[in-house]
Amino acid sequence: MAPCLLGRVATVYFAVGSRSLQKAARSAASSKRFDGLQSMLVTDDATARKLRMEREHPFDIVAVDAGASHAAEFEATRPVADRSSLSTAERWRNRRDPANLALRRLRAAKIRAVDTALRHFDVALLMDADTYVCASLMEAACMVSDGPVVAFVPVDRGREHAASVLARSERWRVPGRAVEANTGVVAWRNATAARNLIGAWLRAYGDLADASGFLMDQPAFRA
Repeated sequence: MAPCLLGRVATVYFAVGSRSLQKAARSAASSKRFDGLQSMLVTDDATARKLRMEREHPFDIVAVDAGASHAAEFEATRPVADRSSLSTAERWRNRRDPANLALRRLRAAKIRAVDTALRHFDVALLMDADTYVCASLMEAACMVSDGPVVAFVPVDRGREHAASVLARSERWRVPGRAVEANTGVVAWRNATAARNLIGAWLRAYGDLADASGFLMDQPAFRA
């Protein structure tokens, strides 16, 4: 692939709580083996305090999201509807469930993490905490160096999530031919169009969660 002009590039993680932080640190360390990219962590107050007490960690920048203070709340909650007659899916779609409410706030904070990252970098590679990097990420970063403001790997046809939820949404109805992005790794360029997309992603996520109780953020990105 021909060289591209990128400016400041970083891997970006949203992680709160000990287990998620451990995964993100492992992923960030794996990314540095190939390209030496900077790594940014967006987290909550409690996790940031924990990180400050550690002698070493792989994150070059740690930012606190004002709305991401729900890790302890989520870990402490249990589904309200715990009757054995209800399936796991039914329990997790209970909109009044405190664990679901906390998870919804965490998903929204993950989306906001992209906007936070683009205040610091020209290209942000949003990575799920459980991603392990086995090769250079520069080709992915170069995909957004000019032209497209986002790049991703599409989900295989027939394996899309929440198709019925999207089809029922009057505001966010998605045609069947539209691809679904695997949001485990997404490259973002610092551009107005990218920030507008982040805002639309947040609005779609909120609307779809209100309408269906579906808490996964990936289908909302498709919307």
